[in-house]
Amino acid sequence: MKKILLGLILAFLLMAGAGYAVGVIVFSERFMPGTVIDGYNCAFKTPREVEEILENRVSSYSLEIRSREEDPEIITAKEAGLHCVSAGSVKSIFDSQDAKLWFLQLGKNHVYGDRNPVRADEKLLKARVSALECVRTEKQIQPSDAYIRDTGSGYEIVPEVEGNAVDISEVYQRILKAVTNLEPAIDLEAELFYHKPSVYRDDPVLLENVERLNRISSAIITYDFADRTERVDKSVTADWLSYDENGLVILDPGKVSAYVKDLAERYDTFGDTRNFEDHRGNMITISGGDYGWLIDQLTETQTLTQEICEGAIKVREPVYAYRAVSRDTGNDIGYTYIEVDLMEQWLVFYQNGEPVLETPVVTGLPNNTATETPEGFYAIREKHSPYQSEEDGLITDMNYMILFYRNLGICDAPWRQDFGGIENYSYGTSGNVDVPYDSMQSLYNLAETGTPVIIHK
Repeated sequence: MKKILLGLILAFLLMAGAGYAVGVIVFSERFMPGTVIDGYNCAFKTPREVEEILENRVSSYSLEIRSREEDPEIITAKEAGLHCVSAGSVKSIFDSQDAKLWFLQLGKNHVYGDRNPVRADEKLLKARVSALECVRTEKQIQPSDAYIRDTGSGYEIVPEVEGNAVDISEVYQRILKAVTNLEPAIDLEAELFYHKPSVYRDDPVLLENVERLNRISSAIITYDFADRTERVDKSVTADWLSYDENGLVILDPGKVSAYVKDLAERYDTFGDTRNFEDHRGNMITISGGDYGWLIDQLTETQTLTQEICEGAIKVREPVYAYRAVSRDTGNDIGYTYIEVDLMEQWLVFYQNGEPVLETPVVTGLPNNTATETPEGFYAIREKHSPYQSEEDGLITDMNYMILFYRNLGICDAPWRQDFGGIENYSYGTSGNVDVPYDSMQSLYNLAETGTPVIIHK
């Protein structure tokens, strides 16, 4: 029994020793199980076999390049001049394993990366990349931003152009990295190599601006100046377009203001010097006064800007600070007015061009700015009956007062007996135009607020 047991032990030892010896012999020439180099299982392969595998992997390699508008293109290992730069790295890995201890390595993994690096011939690769359809200069379409176009009948957004332009130097560097890492494919679109527009059709500012432009361009404001009109439409407002600090379309305040100022210069008559035919039939020139058309430029600029931005279509007058009674060219006083002749001390009321009331008067003391009745064109501001005036603490009662300038007016003068004549002009009133009671009563009933008052020498 002992002999049998000893025989079995001896046989096992002989077999184990033989197996160990076989392992030493095998792994003296081949890689141990679990050895992986550059992703390849090298178990039981000789260093030369591994080098051939790695070299074959490189030689059979190709890179697929996907682009935006071209079919996929291929760069082969030969075209890239790919080759392994082993420099004995596989052999050095093999030499590092101890064949005598092979049994201790069973069940273990030995992974080696980048031990057989791949290199490209950059001259060859650059030439091949330059020949790719996706980077050819003549096929490059640069991206362009979405923008707003005037179609003549309105504004519309022209979509952006994506294009297919790339930076060839960036593409080359990416391809160089791909081939030296033996990547199977790259996608220029997915990797964001294409130049992009900076403004797209759905840009919020662009959408807001096209709405604003269409409103502005649809606005038509017609100014009614009675015998003349002025029209503000797209042909005018197109030159007023500007942008605020947020890039939004606005009307240039300076240009709108300049337009309103020009209107005022052409249509305002406030304080103008006018030619006037007096009651004797003489054509005289009169200046001064606070009568006439006067556009409120600030308010009108604000109103016009708002209406244009809202796309309003309307006919209207400008916003006036002062108004006259007529818009007829060369005659803004109309044909119903009061004329006061300072030299003649005479007042005439015209109704529809006909003198319906004439009366002597007494006007202010001349050659004294504190008391003289001022020359010029005015209009009736207020009417009062009765009326009390106070000057230097003295209260004066009157039956009728027609105010035309500050506290000056045309009034009756119960205390006065004599009217008209140069002698009265020489001592005069404190600035008012005194009228006999009966005439003043008639004038008060005839003249209305806003009626022009013309005073001259």
